[in-house]
Amino acid sequence: MDRNRVLAILLIGFAAAYGFAIDDIVLDLWAEEEALNSRTLPMILCGGLIALALTLLVKGSGERVQPIAWRSLARLGAMLTFMVLFALVLELAGFWIAGAAFLASGLLLMGERRASRLVGAPTITIGIAWLLLRVVLDVYLPAGELWMG
Repeated sequence: MDRNRVLAILLIGFAAAYGFAIDDIVLDLWAEEEALNSRTLPMILCGGLIALALTLLVKGSGERVQPIAWRSLARLGAMLTFMVLFALVLELAGFWIAGAAFLASGLLLMGERRASRLVGAPTITIGIAWLLLRVVLDVYLPAGELWMG
């Protein structure tokens, strides 16, 4: 059995556990009757994960899989560290600073060295995310305790 099929089986197990956890999402009384509620997106994601895993399980890869390089694992570890640091710094520095620093550090990690892209891409991305989350969806985004006092 090749590595892709083993990963597909693990993904099916994860998706099944995720699917069972969807029932723990508490619905308001009026949301139980709605066609779209807080369980809808998790159900769609669970179905997509299962479909992806079944496709990978049935089809397989058909090609020889190269071993994972240690450099790739180091990058993965660094990116996971950046994610944790983003979560820890978010309330203190605010969405704009923490998000831009997270995206810029990810770009640096992946090898981008042009200053225009290291500043421009995170700024535009965070601006679009802020516009969608704060203005369109009216979701609270921390401004930062450093700046707000």
